[in-house]
Amino acid sequence: MTTALLYLPSSAYAAVFNIASGGQIFDFSTSVFTFSVSGEGTITDLNVRFSAQHTYDSDLTVFLRSPIGTEIQLFSQVGSFEDNFQDTLLDDQAAIAITAGNAPFIGAYRPSNPLSAFNGQNPNGTWTLSIVDDFASEDGYLYQAGDAAPWGTALGTQLSFSSSTPVPYEFSPTLGILVLGGWGAATQLKKQLQKRK
Repeated sequence: MTTALLYLPSSAYAAVFNIASGGQIFDFSTSVFTFSVSGEGTITDLNVRFSAQHTYDSDLTVFLRSPIGTEIQLFSQVGSFEDNFQDTLLDDQAAIAITAGNAPFIGAYRPSNPLSAFNGQNPNGTWTLSIVDDFASEDGYLYQAGDAAPWGTALGTQLSFSSSTPVPYEFSPTLGILVLGGWGAATQLKKQLQKRK
C-alpha cells in the first residue's frame, strides 16, 4: 500500500499588521511609512486602516505599495477643509466611496482604487505607505495602535490580510482521501496507515 502527503488550500483567515512606526506627516512633502509582513499566504483580500490627525484633509494623497512593487492610490484630496481620519477603514466591499464621504471618515469606505489589485500576491516583505501633503502650513500625524489621538485611543494604521495557506492531507488507495487541519493530524494518520501495511 502506498501513501502520499499532499497539500490542499485551507479556507481564508485574517491577519493584522501594524505600521512599523507612526510619526509626523510633513507639509508640502512626502512622508513614507512601512509595514513588515511575514508568515502569510497568498492574498485573497486586503483592507487598510488609516489613522491620522490632519487639518485640511484635502491636502493629502495616499499611496500603498506592495513588496513586489504594485502601487495604488488609496485616495486623493478628500474631506475638503475638515480634519482627521478617525481610524478610517478602506475596504473594497464598503458601501460608500471615500470620495463621497465626509471627514473624519468614521467607519468603512471604498478606496479610490480597488485593493483587489494586490490579490494573488505574496504579501511577505515590506509594504510602503506614502503620504503626499500638497500644501504648506498644515502638518499632521500618523498613528500606531494605542496612540493618543484627538478622538481618544487610536486603533492605528494597519494592513488586514485575508490569505490562504496549504493544509496537509494523506492519500491512500485503500482508505481514500482524508483532509486534515494540520501537521499533527497528518502525522498521526500516516502512522495509522503504516500499521496497516
